[in-house]
Amino acid sequence: RNFFMWQLIAEKSKWIASFFLMLCMIASTISVSATTILYILAFLFVLMSGHWREVVERIICNKAAVSFLLLFTLFIVGTFYSTSTKHLMMQDLHKRHWMLMTPIFIAFITSVKWRMRMMNIFLGAMIVILVLSYAKYFYHFDFAGQLHVFRTQEPACVFQDHIVQSFAMNIAAF
Repeated sequence: RNFFMWQLIAEKSKWIASFFLMLCMIASTISVSATTILYILAFLFVLMSGHWREVVERIICNKAAVSFLLLFTLFIVGTFYSTSTKHLMMQDLHKRHWMLMTPIFIAFITSVKWRMRMMNIFLGAMIVILVLSYAKYFYHFDFAGQLHVFRTQEPACVFQDHIVQSFAMNIAAF
């Protein structure tokens, strides 16, 4: 009986983790903080979803996942060559937490249905950002100003003036 309860928790955790990752696709176009929170929440539910032997095997077989781990390893090695203080080195490594989580997410998302949902949500969010940017630039309609939530200085930035939106737009165009 206890085994079935853990199996149910694992299945629900898998669905919730996938849902949080899908929300990350929207949040990544708007807010770095919201993306980080959702990313960490998704990771916690991935940890509760079980089937770790399969996940580790998928990470090892996936070149993209291995490249994230190798890049993080280079960051760790680079901290030993830094002239920075230990506090700043640890803070910089903390900013790179996503390099450890991303390979697990790559191996975790096996469902084509969820992958397509995430891709479509991201592209839809980027189209909305593009339309709002054009509306702000050409028609001087400030969506964020109307909400009184975000303050932007750039004429075409819809939300905060972050390079994240430009980078995300490049990914969407690719």
